[in-house]
Amino acid sequence: MLKDGKQAKQVSLSVGPMRGVVSGITSLRTEIRDGKKNKWFSFLMSDESGEIRVAVFGDELQEHWSICENGQTISIREGMVKCANPKFNRTSNMHEVTLSINEDNKDSLRQCSDAIVPINGPFKALSELPRIGVNGFVDVLGVIVKVEQPVDVNTRSGKLVQLAKVCIVDKSGFQTFCNFWDALATQVHLWRPGDVVAIRKAKIQEYAGSLCLGCSSSTISYSPVHDTAQDLKTWYEESEFPNFYR
Repeated sequence: MLKDGKQAKQVSLSVGPMRGVVSGITSLRTEIRDGKKNKWFSFLMSDESGEIRVAVFGDELQEHWSICENGQTISIREGMVKCANPKFNRTSNMHEVTLSINEDNKDSLRQCSDAIVPINGPFKALSELPRIGVNGFVDVLGVIVKVEQPVDVNTRSGKLVQLAKVCIVDKSGFQTFCNFWDALATQVHLWRPGDVVAIRKAKIQEYAGSLCLGCSSSTISYSPVHDTAQDLKTWYEESEFPNFYR
C-alpha cells in the first residue's frame, strides 16, 4: 500500500491492480448531489505492507458491495489514488483510493480465490487493555466464549444499525466484548464458541464502566491457522470456561 508522505501532494494517480483483505466495510449508501442520486460504499483494504481506505462510487453497486465481505480477499484495478480526507480516513496512510464503477469497467473490483497473508501477531494480552487505555489500538487473539444475536440500535444521528457482541478470552484470563456494527454484525452470528479469532487494530472503548473493543475498522481473521491460535484453543478446551458458559 502507498505510504510515502512525499507522494501525498499528488492530486490523483491511476494505479494498476491492487490486492488485499477487506475490513470495516460500510453499508451501501445513497446521497443526492446536484439533483442526482449517487451510490457509494467504503472499506479498508489491507495487505502485508499496510492498509488503505477505498471508496467505491457508481449507479449499480449492489453486486460489488455484496462481494466485499469482511475478511474476503479482493483485487482492484483502474482505481485513483489521492490524498486521504482526514474526515473519513481512520488509517495512518496519507492516501486513499477511489473507484468509479460503470458499464465499461464492472470487473474493476473482483473477489480473489487465494487468501492474503493471515494475521500472525504479535498480539497484546487482553489483561493489558486497562494499561493501554481508552482510544488505544491493539492486535488481539482470543477464543470466543459467547456470541450474542445482533440487535437494532439507534445512533445519535437517528440511523438504525445492527450491533452484535462477541465475548473473547485469552490466556491472561481476561474477558472482553468485541462490538461488531452494521455489515459485520450480520456475519458474526455464524461464529461458534471455542473458535479462535484474530483482530488487528481493534479500538479500546468504554461502555457502562467496562472496557470493550470496537471492531468496525479492524482486520479480522476467523479461525486463523497458526501455532499460536492452536495453542490458545487447546488451553481454552482444558480450562473451566467451556463448562462455565455451557
